[in-house]
Amino acid sequence: MTRPVDEIRRRLEARKQTLGACAGLARFLTAKGVCRQLAQDIAEGFFQKSHHMSKLSEHLIQRLNVKSAISLPTCLALVGPTGVGKTTTLLKLASFYTTQDARVVILNLDPQSSLNTIASKWGLPCLGPEDTLPEYDLLLIDTPGCNFYLPQRVEELGHLLTSCPDTHILLTLSAATKDVDVYGAIHQFSYLEPAGLIFTKLDETLAGGILLNVCQKTTLPLWYVAYGYPLPGKIELADAELIAKKILTDLNCEEFHYLRQLIVE
Repeated sequence: MTRPVDEIRRRLEARKQTLGACAGLARFLTAKGVCRQLAQDIAEGFFQKSHHMSKLSEHLIQRLNVKSAISLPTCLALVGPTGVGKTTTLLKLASFYTTQDARVVILNLDPQSSLNTIASKWGLPCLGPEDTLPEYDLLLIDTPGCNFYLPQRVEELGHLLTSCPDTHILLTLSAATKDVDVYGAIHQFSYLEPAGLIFTKLDETLAGGILLNVCQKTTLPLWYVAYGYPLPGKIELADAELIAKKILTDLNCEEFHYLRQLIVE
């Protein structure tokens, strides 16, 4: 009789430890910006299938929706709220593709930006709406930032882009923005029917989990992720494995553990 009782106790204790570990993992993911319900679902799914931490990233990867490849020639128009680093990101894209020997041309539709000056220093053709476009592999279109909570501003932007047919519109967002405003921007800019998303400023936040949240709440794929300033900084094609690694391993320092306690414990 003793052995069955001991076995039950052992199983209960193992179950208790698993539940504790599951809750701890969910708290960790929440501190990394993953919404609470999604963090709980990931943690539960992980402990049901595997206890090997090396497998944890797979549970994130399968929930990330990324664009597999970009084919040239093409035309990309960047739209987004004011202050997300849209013009900086466009210049990063120009630098990224120029180093791959692509013929990059910039079309500036934002009269308030300093894009023309910077592009000139880099030796990049930067044209206005009245200019004739030369041949290109990649046409990058910069647009004015706008307050997306004013629908007429988004509509005006849509009218501005009607002169640019066959263009992939990419909604540019900052990873350091509150979730509610990220979702607000996605909803309001849906009027423009964007093809995908660019997330900037991933080096300015502990909460990279926002990318995971967005992939669960929208069908828009992630096209690019951007880091760093000053120019040219860094931009790369969205890669689910690298994003998952960033969420799980970046900035897991003493300061992070202190901040995590303030947030979730």
